[in-house]
Amino acid sequence: MRNLKLVVVAIFALAFAVACDDDSSNNSNNVNNNNPEICNDGLDNDGDGAIDCNDMDCDTYAGCNTTNNVNNTNNVTTETDCSNGVDDDGDGAIDCADSDCDNDIACATNQCTLATIFYDSADTCDDGFVCTMNDSYQAACVDDAITAGGEFYAACGTNGECPMGSGCFNDGTSNLCMPFCSETHTTCPTPGSCIYGIQGTTEVNLCGIVTACEPFGTDCDTGEACYASSTGWGCAPAGAGAVGSTCAAVNDCAPDLICLGDGTTYACAELCDTANDQCSTGTCQALSGLEPYGACQ
Repeated sequence: MRNLKLVVVAIFALAFAVACDDDSSNNSNNVNNNNPEICNDGLDNDGDGAIDCNDMDCDTYAGCNTTNNVNNTNNVTTETDCSNGVDDDGDGAIDCADSDCDNDIACATNQCTLATIFYDSADTCDDGFVCTMNDSYQAACVDDAITAGGEFYAACGTNGECPMGSGCFNDGTSNLCMPFCSETHTTCPTPGSCIYGIQGTTEVNLCGIVTACEPFGTDCDTGEACYASSTGWGCAPAGAGAVGSTCAAVNDCAPDLICLGDGTTYACAELCDTANDQCSTGTCQALSGLEPYGACQ
């Protein structure tokens, strides 16, 4: 079951390419001796005139060991997952661009994207299919039987079914149908708000219902604290991060702290009220959109 956290500040992910040799200094057939050959990207990374499996640097790369797949020059297998964003068989064609996927459900249409998975999105899949986010956090057309159960913000169906535009997620206590949203699509089915992040992806968020609160108050239940989200202040399970510790979600920080960052790195800072300036260190600097509250800096 996929898990969620209360609203993410923008976090970043790193993507790694598969390199055949991480030390170009001992690459005897690399004429520029600057870059390793990446064996599955269709480029001559090391500038020796040989691309991917035609480069001797890739002789030990698994995707270059055989050529007995009629439409895949690099690997014995076919494209094993047509919606994971990976060139599984190393032939240079990814997911639905690979002819192995011509009859795969995930390729029923080429218009299903993460921008069309929402509850109010137009239908972009063939009859009998629905566009949603799969377990690899990719958009895919899947059998619409997955929508035959559950209700928004309520329990999922017996087999994880949820209405179109939502997915079955665990909130820490139960499996609920949580509608999808994002930084560019914040609209949610009533009465929800786009407040949750998903562990494993930063491209899609989730709508949820939380108790509204005011910082430094007593609105939240035991074990919860009041945190800022993209739609205001809401109660969430309290974190434990101290001032200066890194945070990927707002409630990674302890109560009365706020997760702030520069778009690359994020850390917990002391929350304050600009009218009182009760900072233990520094002064209370107003935060746009969260007035009268700010952060001690």
